[in-house]
Amino acid sequence: MTDSYDIAVIGAGPAGMSAAITASAAGARVVVLDDKPLAGGQIYRNVTDSPLQNTDLLGEDYTKGAALVEQFNACRAEKLLRRMSGM
Repeated sequence: MTDSYDIAVIGAGPAGMSAAITASAAGARVVVLDDKPLAGGQIYRNVTDSPLQNTDLLGEDYTKGAALVEQFNACRAEKLLRRMSGM
């Protein structure tokens, strides 16, 4: 954990993940805060850890979210998931 950040992103849903990926790729020091243990938000909830054997049942748009979550997990942003106030 660093002492300061250029950008704080609240929420690791599609928009928050995209913002963190873009900003960290541009060289910004980014921290992402979310009250859930996995990135994805409401739209891509558990997309990389689905209990379904066939995630195609959830539709093509849902399964495309796995690539975004993987990019987010690989980006340089610091991820503080499930660590927001009250956790």
